[in-house]
Amino acid sequence: MTFCYVSHLFMETYSSGNAKAIEQTPFVCRYTKTFNLSPGIIMGDEQKINKSAISGIAIPFAIVIGGALIIWAITKMLGAPSGYKKLVEEMHSKTFGNRWVAAYELSKYISTDEIPEEDIPWLIDQLSGLYDSSQDFRTKNFLVIALGSLKDPNVIPLLNRALNENDKEILFNCIVAIGNMPHNSEIDYKKLIELLGNEDSGIQQVAILTLSQHKIMEAKASIGAFLQSSDKNLQYTAATGLLFYGDFAGKSLVEEILLENKKENSFNADQMNSWKLNVLRATLKMKNPPDDLVKLIKKVSETDPNLVVSTNAKQVLIELKKQ
Repeated sequence: MTFCYVSHLFMETYSSGNAKAIEQTPFVCRYTKTFNLSPGIIMGDEQKINKSAISGIAIPFAIVIGGALIIWAITKMLGAPSGYKKLVEEMHSKTFGNRWVAAYELSKYISTDEIPEEDIPWLIDQLSGLYDSSQDFRTKNFLVIALGSLKDPNVIPLLNRALNENDKEILFNCIVAIGNMPHNSEIDYKKLIELLGNEDSGIQQVAILTLSQHKIMEAKASIGAFLQSSDKNLQYTAATGLLFYGDFAGKSLVEEILLENKKENSFNADQMNSWKLNVLRATLKMKNPPDDLVKLIKKVSETDPNLVVSTNAKQVLIELKKQ
């Protein structure tokens, strides 16, 4: 299986500029069976980098599933104020063969932020029960996506349970959901650290980004070890992740990303632009970024041929001056 990362400042829009985002995730990503990896990172909800400009960075919640059947009746429900309740009813009443379709539609509905705040506890309770009773991995996967879209701390117990799933899609989207939330002591960070040793490179990457964004110090040494990985994706992810800790140990790799000075890289232009935007995003989280990094960003702002990248580099420099 291959991966596709689609990122976003905690997901809210679709696409603009040269960058394309799928739909509902933070600066993280999405696991699919049909796309190649385009690097990404889990993003926070700060507005420091223009949302539309970075809507194509890695980590959101519209998963591309080949051959997904969207039932007209269910789609029509979305137009009604109580559409999400009807979808929950569908999942309770249908056989598991159709549950995943309703779960998929519900995950899209929740991403529109149309759920009344007073109904969120009810929705979490209903979907958690459906998750625990479901045997179908597709249904469980979309329920994780739907619950993760809420970004509500009350979904953490379910996400902690989902971290123990064997299905890679569920596991991947569970980590993405955690990455879209702020640090919380209830999150099972010990299990996330264990997942740095997962055999799947995509799961390792999203675990690195989640742990680093949440600044879990117990994970820093393990993340740093990926700088020596034979997998360039993991190298770049680790170098970017360390920036969240204020650590520029991956300096040479960050230079590769920002200046594209390694011609043997197999990444295409869009992928490299995503890596650059991720580095810019991470730099904003550093209290006092080193002068060498600031100089690199200044050079990017002046010379990068991609307007989205150069514009965001300029914005980062402006924000850094305010610190």
